[in-house]
Amino acid sequence: MTLVESDNTGYNLVLASKEENESKEWPAKRVYFEQKIVDDETQQWKFNEKTGAIHSIAYPKYTLAAYQGWLWSANVKATTDV
Repeated sequence: MTLVESDNTGYNLVLASKEENESKEWPAKRVYFEQKIVDDETQQWKFNEKTGAIHSIAYPKYTLAAYQGWLWSANVKATTDV
């Protein structure tokens, strides 16, 4: 996913996700915009037409989600011991 506003800059900004989970209790990775790097799977996304979900190529069990105003790539089906 490319940020449209980057058309007016010298940067090609795309949506990317961190490699590590935010915490052990919540299996989610931060999502942010960064300069495009060719072949970086953390910057590649796939749309599932049946569910309407967007998944990271690098982390297929994680779904793009909004939580408290922030964008996350979260494993919503994970179970945790709290």
